[in-house]
Amino acid sequence: MQNRVVFEYHKLNSMTLRLDKVLNMIVFDHLVPFDPAMVGNFEYYASDSTFDAYRLLGGKLKFVENVEPKNDPDAKDELYIDPKNKNIPATRKF
Repeated sequence: MQNRVVFEYHKLNSMTLRLDKVLNMIVFDHLVPFDPAMVGNFEYYASDSTFDAYRLLGGKLKFVENVEPKNDPDAKDELYIDPKNKNIPATRKF
């Protein structure tokens, strides 16, 4: 049984780690090596823009891969313009 988890990664990288109350999980960046030859050499690890999590089940944390976290709704959401949508003209809303 583990008492703690240590995340090791490249010093220039940043890692997200947060409690998602909607999913009831501790969500964090999935860390992978820059190059497959660097497996196990954690100073060359960085986020690959996917997320993993820990969920509390039966008093223990269970590892869950490939989680899709969602941001909590915010009043500023209406200001977001999806860059994938090419039909919306760029206008300033603030």
